[in-house]
Amino acid sequence: MKKILVIFLLSAVTCCSQDNQSGSWSADHTELNASGVSIPAVLTTQQQKNLNILCRVWGFLKYFHPMVADGKVDADRGLFAILPATLRAPDDQSLGDTLFRWISELGNIPSGGITTSMNNIFIENEMLWLQKDSLVAGKLRLRLLTIFRNRHIGEGYYVKSVKMVGNPDFANELKYAGVKGEDDGMRMLALFRYWNTVEYFFPSKYLTADQWDGVLEKYIPLFAVARTDSQYRRECFRLTATIHDTHAGGIGYDSASKKYMGNYSLPVAVGEVEGDMTVLFLRSDSLRQASLLKPGDKIVSINGAGVKKMIDSVSPYVQASNTTALTYYAMNKLTRSYRPENDLAIQRGGNTIQVKVTYLKAPFPENYRRNYTSIYPMYQKMGDDIGYINLEKIKAASLPEIFKAFENTRGLVIDVRNYPSEFMPFALGKYLKPQPSPFARFTSTDLQLPGRFTMTEPIQNGEKNTDCYKGKIVILINEVSISQSEYTAMALKTAPNAVVMGSQTAGADGNVSQVYLPGGMSSMISGLGVYYPDKKVTQGIGIVPDIEVKPTVKGIAEGRDEVLEKALQYIRAK
Repeated sequence: MKKILVIFLLSAVTCCSQDNQSGSWSADHTELNASGVSIPAVLTTQQQKNLNILCRVWGFLKYFHPMVADGKVDADRGLFAILPATLRAPDDQSLGDTLFRWISELGNIPSGGITTSMNNIFIENEMLWLQKDSLVAGKLRLRLLTIFRNRHIGEGYYVKSVKMVGNPDFANELKYAGVKGEDDGMRMLALFRYWNTVEYFFPSKYLTADQWDGVLEKYIPLFAVARTDSQYRRECFRLTATIHDTHAGGIGYDSASKKYMGNYSLPVAVGEVEGDMTVLFLRSDSLRQASLLKPGDKIVSINGAGVKKMIDSVSPYVQASNTTALTYYAMNKLTRSYRPENDLAIQRGGNTIQVKVTYLKAPFPENYRRNYTSIYPMYQKMGDDIGYINLEKIKAASLPEIFKAFENTRGLVIDVRNYPSEFMPFALGKYLKPQPSPFARFTSTDLQLPGRFTMTEPIQNGEKNTDCYKGKIVILINEVSISQSEYTAMALKTAPNAVVMGSQTAGADGNVSQVYLPGGMSSMISGLGVYYPDKKVTQGIGIVPDIEVKPTVKGIAEGRDEVLEKALQYIRAK
């Protein structure tokens, strides 16, 4: 880092501020109905390189140049204005001159340098693409280095920090909800916006994302050739999958994308059991008589297409942090359809059966079942000796009565095979631990230098409490456990006599940040990095159980909850 700071000092020049915008830059932040940009479907090698450099320079200006970062000009309009000239530039020198003139229209910025100090730096942004001449050179590079040396500091127009949490907030990004993917400029805006968001604000890029420079190179021609709205949305699904973050799976819930994904849903929950796509349970009790499917059925094909090949075909479009999550969410993508009825081949008891299944269309039945745990109450006794708490339905206000009811039990099962209805790491921790202890650390964006991430000191839960729960504690998890569920499992695992049981979680922890893409789409990133106190990572890995227990086809067919059964056995064992 010292080397680049020396270069910045040498390149800094004293200049006067200028507030007037002209030419390519406008102060108007209202949404456009169209970009007015035309991009060839087939790009030359030079055009691909030009767009690669423009993406980096545009993102840099958006977050570092005081005029752009403060929102005094609109970054999107600036991009649309320069795209045609970028595509026309016949060589690197011409492109450099074009971009230099474009940046110069912003006027000069005050010079004087920035002195910042930051403790607990975990990931440093060394701006490698500015340290070498391979991408930008000459006066363009010197101008960018000067901007860096006199850059915007702190929150800006395009990115703020969520109060009390620290993950980035991109709420001021224009949504362009009414724009279709046929608009060439809007497609490039989507790619450039997403790439730079991940480049500067995704704390786990170094852990899970595909090689990020390569992603930009790969997707520039793909977004150029995606000439229809459906092709554009398909490429957005693929692009957001490249960061391997299960949180990014939020993309596609806008009405237009739902149409392409299919408006009908299989009336059963499915998951991987013993290597096959298996019916776990019916979504609603009212479907029990009408449905031809039963728990434990293996789905072999859908409308004549083999399920395993279908999983391979949809996997590139699935946003998932690890293989467990990838398989689970890929299988669930196959439960969507354009058709109200579909032909399924299933295996049941060694026999292959052909069935025609009626799919559900929203709104779903009132008692629509989402998780294994949906049928269980908030809490109950299992026998006289074990307490059970279902975090899907938990209320913090009920904890005193719950632990009063469980005070003489030998063990406690806390079920996190769901998403908690309330935030429980601290509320539950004070009942389970005799004294405070650490369970996690966070990394977050340093807005003094986007792309740099700092790490907090360890976070603690629990209180000094000699009357805390003394029995065995089993925390249940599976592939459905994500984000707050994973964070809760981390926190509760630090209680004495606690073990985690079940199967690997989704591997996406930390508060989410919404990323908006033209066409009304939005995706998410895990906006904070979450680590154990010893700095061991959780993103991509999730929570790995101390005792692995998975359902079997036989157990599912018999209506048993084998993971819960194993937890009860563990507690009752001497």
